[in-house]
Amino acid sequence: MYFAENYITVMTPAVYDYQYLPEVPVSNKKWIHFDLKAKGNAHVALSSIYGDTERKTYGMLCDISKW
Repeated sequence: MYFAENYITVMTPAVYDYQYLPEVPVSNKKWIHFDLKAKGNAHVALSSIYGDTERKTYGMLCDISKW
């Protein structure tokens, strides 16, 4: 994982488990852009409370078989 200017790159194992990242400041942002490279489906969760995926969390499934 590395940070450069306004983006972060993350490499994760191919397991269905949350990989918590350092907090990324998003206050005063109007949008968030994702680029995804995967051999299978990808799950992304955005949470307003670090480490808490039960509350105030948006989950997305990226089904690359449709791309």
